[in-house]
Amino acid sequence: MDAPGGGGKIPVLPNYVVSMSPTHTVLRNFEGMLVSYPEPVPHGPVPHTVSPAPAGSTTVWDLASGNGTAILPQHTARETRRKAWWGA
Repeated sequence: MDAPGGGGKIPVLPNYVVSMSPTHTVLRNFEGMLVSYPEPVPHGPVPHTVSPAPAGSTTVWDLASGNGTAILPQHTARETRRKAWWGA
């Protein structure tokens, strides 16, 4: 599957599925990036009462509950390439 947020293509195999909830599935790509993939809901989004984590401390639970979109590992080859390309 093609992960949202630039996560790339991730095989849907047990080694890549980190967590599942009724509303989201959390997947890990080959670089260790964790992404939240929303499950299709036929009648609109399911309301939840989970409060978001403080800024900068996103957890897998935040991803599984829809309160976050991705957790990026630091100092990866991909991050280095992006910084070199964009000059940031």
